[in-house]
Amino acid sequence: MAQAINLTQLVGELIAFSYRQGDQEAATADFIIAILSEHGISVTAHDFSTSVPRVREAFLTVDGKSIPCGGCSFVSGVIEGKDHIISSLVWAPALLDVPNISFNPQCAGISLSNFYFAPAVAISRESVPAVLAGQNVRAEVNVDKYDFRSKNILVGNTANPRNIVFTHYDSIHTGAVDNASGVAVVLNALVARPELLAHTLYVIAGNEELSYDRPTYWGRGYRAFERDFGSLLGKCEKIIVIDSVGNGPAFVDQNPELVYLGFPLSRIDSFQKKIWMIYGDMKQLMRVYHSPLDTADGVTEEFLQDALRKMVRELA
Repeated sequence: MAQAINLTQLVGELIAFSYRQGDQEAATADFIIAILSEHGISVTAHDFSTSVPRVREAFLTVDGKSIPCGGCSFVSGVIEGKDHIISSLVWAPALLDVPNISFNPQCAGISLSNFYFAPAVAISRESVPAVLAGQNVRAEVNVDKYDFRSKNILVGNTANPRNIVFTHYDSIHTGAVDNASGVAVVLNALVARPELLAHTLYVIAGNEELSYDRPTYWGRGYRAFERDFGSLLGKCEKIIVIDSVGNGPAFVDQNPELVYLGFPLSRIDSFQKKIWMIYGDMKQLMRVYHSPLDTADGVTEEFLQDALRKMVRELA
């Protein structure tokens, strides 16, 4: 067995590239490919076109006082008033085109949980009372649409895999749990368990977090693989998606809600029965979700190893 990669160390190295969107996503892909090359593991780069929002600036004032916020929209514009202050724990297509101010009630920081196709900013839960009490509330966000070539990194059996493992390397903010953790687990398996490559295809995907696809703007990298390699999804026996582990014991199940959130393929119904999600403590994740609080301190070697063991068990 080859020398395994230190999981927590790799998580720390990956989050150094954060915010892993656009150019930083590309740099992360190069970093991952370099690690695999150092261990003599060949890869196939699956390139595809996409676009992500680049928030240049976001402002929120309440009665002339500035309130810290973050832009979470695909378009520029102004939010006048406080008619739509919404919890980002609620996602609904009907809200996508509503200018709003969102907050994550479980996170102490500014959590960019959801993005919208109308002007939108996110605030911390601590700022909500001040906004609600204000008389004159105005926010503005300025966004550029950035076109680039993303890539999925394919490793292993690309002809007739029995199993296909998916994880993603892009992030919103630091993204230690979501999802440097999943990438670290997969890279460790690739190096330490090369015998699994004979019947497994690993897809380390880009552009999972954000795209201009509507209404499901996340998961574009996975859908790009589905578009170009859909026959492999149809023929394989098992699809494993590893996302947001290392912050608690790993769960392995087929929860339909989590499958949609973690792996939103265009033809999900065709593959639903063979998809298994591996994930950690979702309540703990929401306390740091899509915020600068999602740091390496939130993962432990013990729980990363637990996720690794359970993934390898599914592949055996």
